[in-house]
Amino acid sequence: MSKAAKKKKGKDKLPKTPEKKVSKIILLEDAVVCLLFFSLTLLFTLKIQVHFTLPKLIALRIDTLFLVLIWIYRLKRGELKSIPRPTFYTIIALGIWWIFSTFFAVHKFTALNGIYGRYNGLWNHETYLLLFIIFSTMPMDLNRIKRMLKLFVLALVPVSVYTLVQFFNLDPMPWPIGRSASTIGNPVILGALLGLSLPFALTFFFEERESLTKICWGFVFFILFSASVSTFSRGPWIGTAIALAIIIVLSIWFKFVDIKRVLILFLCILAVLFALFAYKYKGIENVPDRLKIVGLKTDVGLQTRFLYYRAALSAIKDRPVVGVGFESFRTIYPRYRQPEDNLFFSDIIPTMVHNGYIQTALTNGIPALLLYLALLACIYTMLIKTFIKIHDVKLRCIVGSFMAAITGYLIQDVFGWLEIALTPFFWIILGLSVSLCNTENQRAFLTGWKKMAGYVSVSLCSVILIVLTFDAINILYADRLFWASRTMDLGKDWNRIESNIKEGLENVPKDHYYEDMAGLLYIKKLNESGDGETYQKAAAMFERAHLHNPFDPYVLIHRIDTDTIGIRKGVIKKPSEFTEKVIGTLRAMDKNNATVYESIAKLLIAKNRFNDALEYLNTAKALKPFEGRYYTLEGFIYRSLNNPAGAMNAYREAVSRLEKSEPLTLEWVNAKQGLAFIYIDKRDFNEALKEIKTVVGRFPNYAHSYIIMGDIYAAMNNFEKARESFSIALKIEPANPYAKRGLEQIEKSR
Repeated sequence: MSKAAKKKKGKDKLPKTPEKKVSKIILLEDAVVCLLFFSLTLLFTLKIQVHFTLPKLIALRIDTLFLVLIWIYRLKRGELKSIPRPTFYTIIALGIWWIFSTFFAVHKFTALNGIYGRYNGLWNHETYLLLFIIFSTMPMDLNRIKRMLKLFVLALVPVSVYTLVQFFNLDPMPWPIGRSASTIGNPVILGALLGLSLPFALTFFFEERESLTKICWGFVFFILFSASVSTFSRGPWIGTAIALAIIIVLSIWFKFVDIKRVLILFLCILAVLFALFAYKYKGIENVPDRLKIVGLKTDVGLQTRFLYYRAALSAIKDRPVVGVGFESFRTIYPRYRQPEDNLFFSDIIPTMVHNGYIQTALTNGIPALLLYLALLACIYTMLIKTFIKIHDVKLRCIVGSFMAAITGYLIQDVFGWLEIALTPFFWIILGLSVSLCNTENQRAFLTGWKKMAGYVSVSLCSVILIVLTFDAINILYADRLFWASRTMDLGKDWNRIESNIKEGLENVPKDHYYEDMAGLLYIKKLNESGDGETYQKAAAMFERAHLHNPFDPYVLIHRIDTDTIGIRKGVIKKPSEFTEKVIGTLRAMDKNNATVYESIAKLLIAKNRFNDALEYLNTAKALKPFEGRYYTLEGFIYRSLNNPAGAMNAYREAVSRLEKSEPLTLEWVNAKQGLAFIYIDKRDFNEALKEIKTVVGRFPNYAHSYIIMGDIYAAMNNFEKARESFSIALKIEPANPYAKRGLEQIEKSR
C-alpha cells in the first residue's frame, strides 16, 4: 500500500473514544433531550398574560442552546452522522429561502419575532430546522432512538392526566370554561400533539413481551387515547385514526402482534367510553356531535376556516413568490376581510390560516411550500426504502410508526397551525426518522473549509440563541408587568401601574402590542379621571404603536376612541389632526370591519354630528345586523335628534336582541335606561320607574340606576323615595358626584 493510500485510510478511520467518555456525553445529551420534551409539554404560569407559550419559548431556546453546545463538542470529535445529500440540500435550501423571503415581509418585526402570544417568526423556524439537523446527525442506534421516543411519549402522560382532570371538571385552577387544553393551552394543538405520540405508544405496547411492561404501555396508550378523545378536536381525531390504523394494519400484516390482542385493547377502550357515556361526564355526550358530518352552512368551524382560506389565497395571489412574512396573517387579514366575517367574530383578527400548507405558501411564498413538500418527500422516500430493505420485524414496525405519526400530523395540519408546544416535536420526529434510516451509522467527515464552516455556523447559532433567550426573558418580564397592571386599582395603584408600563416598554422596545396595551391602560384611567395629561399619554402610546406597526387597525380604532373620550370628558374640544387623518386610512385598511364604523360613529356623536354618525352606524349595522349595542347607540342618536319615536324603537330593538343571550350586559342596561329617559321626557314617570326597577332587579349594584330612580321620584315629588335611592347609590359609590348632588338638592327642597 502506498503512503498516500495509507494516509487516506487513516483519515477515514474514526478517532477512538474511551467508552466512559462516550457514555457520559450520551447521558448528558439524553438528559437535555428529556428536559426539552418535558419543559415544552408541561411549562406554564398564571402570573403572565401568555400563560403557556412564553415559558415554553424560553425552554425551547435554552434547551436548544445546550444541544448546540454538545453538537459542537461532537463536531470536534468527528462523532456526527451524515445526512443524505437530497435531504441535506433541501433543508439548507428551505432555511435559506426562509431568510431570503423575510427581507420582503410586509412587517419585518412580526416576520422575525412572530405574532404576540405565538412567536413563530423566522427565529423559531430556524430553531426548528436546527433541531432537525441536530437529531438527524446525533449518533444513535435503534435502542437510543426508541429511548428518545419513549421519553417523548412519557412526557405526554402527565399532560394527558391533567387533560382528563379538566374533562371531569376536577381542575382547581380557574381556567375559562371549554374543551380540555391541559398544559398545552389549546385543545386542537393538544389533540395534534397526542396524535403525534400515539402511534409510538401503540407500537411499544405491541412490541413488549413481558406482561408487566406490556400492561404499563397499554395503560399509557389508554391515557393518551382518552385524553385525545376529550379534546373534541376533529382534525387531530382524523389524523390520529389514520395513523393508528396504519400501525394496526402493518402489525397484523407482518404478524408483529396477535389480532386478538388488538381486539382486546380496543374493546377495553370502547367499554370505558361507553361507561363515560352512561354516566354522562362533562362533555362526553358531545362526542357523537363532533363526529357527525354536518352541513357546511351550519358548521361554524368550517365556515370560519373557509373565510380564512379565501383571504389567504387572495394574499398568495398578490404575493406568490416571497409571501407576506412569517405569522403575518393577522397583519394582512384586514385588507382581505369579507363582510361575512362579522357574522362569526367580534373584534377578532385571526392570527393563523388554520391550514399548515396554505399558511406556508402565504408566509414565505409558493417556493417555500414546494421546498417543504420536497423535504417531506425525501424523508418519506428514505422511510419507505428502509421499510422495504430491512427484514427485522421489530425494526419494520418502528419505521412504520414513524410513517404513521408523520402521516397523521400532515393530515391534521390541513386544519391545524404552528405552535411552540407542537411544532418542535414534529421537526424532531423528522430528524429521528432520518437518523433511523441511516442504518450504517455513517459518520460525517468534515475537513478543511467544511469543518471551519461548521464551527462558524454552530458558533453563530449559539450566539443567536443566547441573544434570543435573553430577549424571551425580557418579553416574559414585560408580560408579567402588564398582567399585574391589569388587576390593579386605577385609583389607588396608578403610580405603580405607570411604573410598570415604563419598565415593561423598556424591556420590549418598538413592540406595538405592548404599546397598544399601555395605551388601553391610559384610556381606562382617562375614562375615570378626565385628566389632560393622561389623554396625551394615551394618544402618544397609540401613535407610537401605529408607527411601529402601521397595519393593525385596532391601534387606530383605539386612537380614535381616545379622542372620543377626550371630547366627552372635556379634555379636548375637537379631534386631533392625527385622528382626522387616520379615519380615511382606517376605512381603507379594514373596510369590512363593523367596529371601524362604530368607532367613527362614536367620535362623530361626541362632535354632535349626529346625522353623519347615523350614516356610519347604519354601515356597521349592515355588516353586523345582530349586534344589540348598535341599536342602543342608534337610540341615543335619535334621542339627540329629538326623534323620540325612532329612539323608542331602537332601544326596544336593542333590549330584544340583548335579552336573547345570557348573561345580560351593560349594553342592555343602557338600552333600558334609554327607554326610561324617553318616558321621563314624556313625563310618564310610572313607565320610566318600571324600566329602571327592572334594571335594578338584574343589576342591584349599579349606582347610576339608583340615581335615575332618585331623579324620577324627585320629579314625582316623592322625596323620601328619592333620598333613599340617592343614598343607596352613595353606598355603592361613595364618591359619586351625581348621587351627592341629588341628595343635596333633596335636602334643600325640604
